[in-house]
Formats: sequence, C-alpha cells, structure tokens
Amino acid sequence: MIKINKEYLLENINTIIEQKRHYGKSNIGNNKKILLTTYIPSISDITKEEYLSTIVYIDNMSRLYSSLGYYIYKEIFITDSKVENTIYIKKILDKYRIDINNYLDKNTLYNRGIVEETLLKYKYTSNCYIKDNSLYLNLKNSTNIELTDNEGNYSELLYLISYNYYNLSNYNEIITILPNNNIYSIENLKPSIEIISNLNKNLNIKIVNPIIEKNNINNINITRYNQSKINISSNDITYNIIENTNIKISNLLHRKEIQKKEKYETIKDEISYNILNNLYEFPDIVLSVPNNKNIGLIANYIDKLTILLNSYLNKNKIEKTNSIYTQEQLSLVYAAKIVLNNALDLIGIIPLDY
Repeated sequence: MIKINKEYLLENINTIIEQKRHYGKSNIGNNKKILLTTYIPSISDITKEEYLSTIVYIDNMSRLYSSLGYYIYKEIFITDSKVENTIYIKKILDKYRIDINNYLDKNTLYNRGIVEETLLKYKYTSNCYIKDNSLYLNLKNSTNIELTDNEGNYSELLYLISYNYYNLSNYNEIITILPNNNIYSIENLKPSIEIISNLNKNLNIKIVNPIIEKNNINNINITRYNQSKINISSNDITYNIIENTNIKISNLLHRKEIQKKEKYETIKDEISYNILNNLYEFPDIVLSVPNNKNIGLIANYIDKLTILLNSYLNKNKIEKTNSIYTQEQLSLVYAAKIVLNNALDLIGIIPLDY
C-alpha cells in the first residue's frame, strides 16, 4: 500500500464528508458514448445463471462508467429467436435492480436491411470469393469467413458483423461481455472486430471474457436478488459481514451530526492510517476499472476496507463522550462508511442508510 503524507490523508476525511456520494465520481468520461452488450440465444435464456451473471456484470460496469461521466447504453442481442415477452424479463431483472435499455434480434436486423447492407459492403470486393456456391471473405488477420452458405442463407457470423455494423456510427466504444459458456469466444468474434475496425478507425471495440480476466469474475459471485447469498471475493467476506460492519458504524453515528474538523490531532495509530490510505485510494481504483474492464477490483476493495474497519472497531472502543478523540474517531468511521457505501453502490448493492 502506498503511504501518503499523513496530514494530507487526514485532510481527506473532510473531503469525503463534504463530497459524500460524489466521492470517487468524476466527469473524466466527458459524456463519451459507450455500448455495453452481450449475445444471448433466446430471451428466456436470460434467467440462466451464465447469462444472468453476464447481465449483472454489464449493469455493474454501467454503474461504474456512469459514475465517471460516460454515457452508457445497455443492449442485449438475441441471436436465435425473436424478442418476445420483454415485460416478463423486465420483471425478473427488476428484482436485481437491472434495467436493460434495448433488446435486439436477428429479425430486426434483417427487416431493417442492415444484414444486406453489411453484406454489400464486401460482396463485390476483391476480398470476397465463392467456393462451392458459398460466399467467403478474407481479411488481413481472418480468412475463410463464411458470409452465406450454398443456398444463400446468411451465416451466424454475418449477423454478428451486422449487429456491430448497426452500431457503427452511434458510439465511441463498443464493449461486448461474453457469457460464461463456449457458445461465443473471442476467437470466433475476431472477424467481426476486424471488419468493423476497418470501417471506422475511430471506434474502439473491446471484448471482455470474465472467465479469463486476471482477477476472475467468478470470485465476485454477486447475487443481488433480495441481497441474499452475496459473496464478494474468494476471501469469503459475505454481505452479512459487510452489513454488520455498516450496522456497527450506524449505531455509533446514531443522532450524531458529523462536521468537518479544522485539524485532526488524535488519529495516530497504524490501523487508522491504513484505513486512511485505503479511503484515499478509492477514486484511483474506480478510475482503473475502465482500463482493464475488471469490476472485480471494486469487490476486492470492499473486502479490504471491511477487514480494516472490523479490525479498527474491535481494537478501538469508541466512548460516548464529546472528547476531541471521540469526535475524530467518529469522523474517521463516518468517512469510511461513506466510501464503503459508494463502493457497494457501484456493484448494485443497496447499502445500509445510503
């Protein structure tokens, strides 16, 4: 952990108290438009664990990007069937406090002429060739891409290419989150990325596979339904422990109005400074997620802060007095509670007294 000047860390308590819910947020995104999307075979598959966890991941990323000033649009592309009964699906996702902006299917792309328009971009170029009555495409890094079969039927890959083509001019960045199964892989989506990148050099396209991230998304294992069975990370820090920590702090702060202090004089122990360092790091942790697309960093942060707060509360008995020492302790735990709640909010968990 990086050690910052102690006076600066203490002054940061006031910054947190002043900014409250805004601590950790910024406008660095400058309203840049980002599409967060995933591919799902049918609308009914959304309730399956591998797809639901992907949608939760998308919602978490949306919350974080939005906190940094990005404009976020969440969309699900249905690959094998028509989009039907979205009201039923909306009711299910509402239980997880997830709102998807749009559902799109292959029929919509076809009926709007998007697939044919995409095909015509390459059909009569030197990159295309016919073999056994099937139409293929060769690119610099991807070869033998089947666009239509020998009966003229559009390939699945052509629909995926068309979907990205459909969003070509609407966003600055497209981030595709792959489900936790083998239906789609980074390898079989590479042609789609290369084609769209060639058409728009300014568009940033990323594919995120939570399974192979450096910090495995499976370690987060967040279930937001009724906020039960919520495990955050492999350290077995459960939501109950986080909630109990929040309750302890809420009881300490009950009916107390915490004000900024001109100077903090009594906070000197090592664990307090570890907490202060942790609080200071929070905005940088939030800023780091867009670079590596790893929402697990927030979950790991919650783990560490919860451990530090429990150690602090077990070691330091906060008396019910108006002494300077007690007031400064309360300011510290109040600042920590604000940051803990801000972090929980980023991963879609409703904090206590937020």
